[in-house]
Amino acid sequence: MGIREDMPLLARHEGVWDGVYSYFNEKDELIDQHKSRLFCRFPDDGPYPYHQTNHYMYNRTVMLYWQRTGDPSLYLYEMIQISDDGQSRCRTWHWIRDGKLETRTAIQEKLVTKDWRSLEA
Repeated sequence: MGIREDMPLLARHEGVWDGVYSYFNEKDELIDQHKSRLFCRFPDDGPYPYHQTNHYMYNRTVMLYWQRTGDPSLYLYEMIQISDDGQSRCRTWHWIRDGKLETRTAIQEKLVTKDWRSLEA
């Protein structure tokens, strides 16, 4: 038997799902929201019988995943949060080695100029 037969309730979730994550404080007031798209798959072949990918669309946030060449045991997740006025941002890196958090990096930045061409000249 396969996963579909062993876990029929999970099998019903196959497909692409769009949604909205809503966050509420202790007073039940809405404090944040973002959209999502989830891909729930049961591949015909491959190393895993079930594969899910989550895509989040944050209002002011960009999420990145990247790897450095030459070190396959290390990958990074980066979150970039920009202020409403666009004049400052903060970034956080999570360095993951062999599946375990190795380092966290916190970065605070201020916008110098949008005219990057003048500084590259």
